[in-house]
Amino acid sequence: DNMSEVYKVLIERDPWLSIYFVILILVVSLVFFHLLGAVIFSSVMDQHMAEQDAAKRAKEGEWAALIEDMKKMFIRMDVDNSGTLSRQELYNIDPKDNETLTKALGVNTLMQVFNTLDLNKTGQVSI
Repeated sequence: DNMSEVYKVLIERDPWLSIYFVILILVVSLVFFHLLGAVIFSSVMDQHMAEQDAAKRAKEGEWAALIEDMKKMFIRMDVDNSGTLSRQELYNIDPKDNETLTKALGVNTLMQVFNTLDLNKTGQVSI
């Protein structure tokens, strides 16, 4: 049952085997710890990827909600039901909607919002 008894008999017959067994034990230990490290590293990387995917899905959900809110906001602001917003309709924006819009577009004023959205420079922004 005890392997040291087997090693002891072998080493007594040939003392050079002690070097072999020491090297064998060191190599097996190193290989084991490298495998253990690889398994731990792999699980950490898998967990990191799962967290990144979850964060990406959450961000996509936030953007989808923001786009839906912006559609509703544009429909509320389109008082003449033309399907487009004029500068005047944008100036009549609710302060809460103004804050949401400027934050979402990364601008500071209503004029910047309008200029950002008026890609064709027609003076109208389509919903």
